[in-house]
Amino acid sequence: PHWLEVDLCQPAVIRSVTIDWEGALATDYLIQGKLHKQDEWTLMLDANKADVHQTQGPQPSKQGPKAHVTHRLQIPSEWSAGRRGCPDSTEAVRFVRLYINKPAKKWGASVWYWQLFGGFVQGCEQSSSCS
Repeated sequence: PHWLEVDLCQPAVIRSVTIDWEGALATDYLIQGKLHKQDEWTLMLDANKADVHQTQGPQPSKQGPKAHVTHRLQIPSEWSAGRRGCPDSTEAVRFVRLYINKPAKKWGASVWYWQLFGGFVQGCEQSSSCS
């Protein structure tokens, strides 16, 4: 497996995710989150069990890879198992990870970009400064 991890620098509630895959995409992946660096990762979404809205886009350039595939996913509001230190929201995360269990192609997976949509939460305990 491989993954991409982002530190949002402050707690946020993530409502949806967009992943733009190059020709090498994955369909077996997880979106995970945690509020504190030392916390265990918590499952926010399993792509195998989610309603994935998939679109095929144009080639970025004539020399570039085949057409991109975009996945748009809604994060279910009930994913949270309870968060400590964040009284305003039990769904707040500061760290988010795209965990690729298995690429759809034999040579791996390639993410052109990924976007997280939601909003920052005020009043949550900060575990460390953003680096």
